[in-house]
Amino acid sequence: MKIFLIMSVCLLIQGCAASVMSRQQYLQFTALHENEFSFLPSSYCGEIADGFMVSPLIPLPPIIPLPNIKETQRINIGFDNYLTLYRAYLRTNELKEISLTNVNIRDSVAGAKSLSINLEVGCEAADNSTLVLIFKSENAADLQLEWHIKYVIGKRKIESGYIINS
Repeated sequence: MKIFLIMSVCLLIQGCAASVMSRQQYLQFTALHENEFSFLPSSYCGEIADGFMVSPLIPLPPIIPLPNIKETQRINIGFDNYLTLYRAYLRTNELKEISLTNVNIRDSVAGAKSLSINLEVGCEAADNSTLVLIFKSENAADLQLEWHIKYVIGKRKIESGYIINS
């Protein structure tokens, strides 16, 4: 019995098995315009962790619920260097406009720019809305681009592994 207790304590000190159940979430964009420019919106919404479990020897089913932790959720779009972003907003089905104020523009490779919009409202609040970007151009008329947004949650997946103290 004493050897079993010592072995158990040694195993607990050395590491343990952990399992997590999560779902991927993302935004799906459908262009509402015909344009010769190639704008490729993408999103980062993070994962929703539903549950976890920690055990000393083998991974067990993740049955302990986890609270949702809000990550920075954003939309990324690449566009041509000669355009200047004038305005960005979300238009809901009720025709309300949600202004997008946390916009970062960076120069990227090959003479293009990268636009990153942090969503304070969250990805789920952007469901069934329209992303509208209005660009000013040095050489041509103003350009207004619109995408219909659909919020998608993936299937649940369970991951497990071992946490080892070294």
